[in-house]
Amino acid sequence: MSRWFWLLLAVTLVVYLLIVLWSLPIIQAEADGLVPFDLRAGGYTVADAQTFLRALTPEGLAQYEGPQRWLDWVFPLLLVGVLAWTVWHLTQETPEWVRLVLWLLIGVGASFDYLENLHVAQMLAAGAEGVTTALVEAASRASSQKALTTTVAVFGILGL
Repeated sequence: MSRWFWLLLAVTLVVYLLIVLWSLPIIQAEADGLVPFDLRAGGYTVADAQTFLRALTPEGLAQYEGPQRWLDWVFPLLLVGVLAWTVWHLTQETPEWVRLVLWLLIGVGASFDYLENLHVAQMLAAGAEGVTTALVEAASRASSQKALTTTVAVFGILGL
C-alpha cells in the first residue's frame, strides 16, 4: 500500500479518536452520563431520545451541533476511503463480485451514517418536546443500519 493510503488511514484514525476520546465524552458528560445517539448501535425509543435531549446541557448541545457534527460529517468519507482502498488491494485475486459487494456495503454504511447525522441534527434542533415519533424512529433505524452494514463490510474485509 502506498504512503497515501497510510496518510489517509492516519487522518481517519485521528478524526475517529477525536470523536470517541474527546467529543462524544463531552456530550455524554453534558447529558448526565447518557449515551449520545451516535453510540446507540441498537437504536433507541422516542422516550430515550426525549430523556437524552432533556438532559443535554446548552454546552453539550453546542458540542453536538458544532465540533461533533463537523467531525461526524468528515469521518464517514474518510472511512469509505480507507475501506474502499483496502478492498481494492485485497481483492485483486478474487472474483469481481466480491469487490463490488464489499464496496456496496461500505457505501450503504456511509449513507446510513450521513442519514443518521441528518436526523440527529433535526432532533437536536427540535428538542425534547419537538421530536416526532417518525423522526426518532428514522434516526434510530439509520443508527442501527449504519452499525450493521459497516460491521458486515469490515468483517467481510477481515475475511479476505
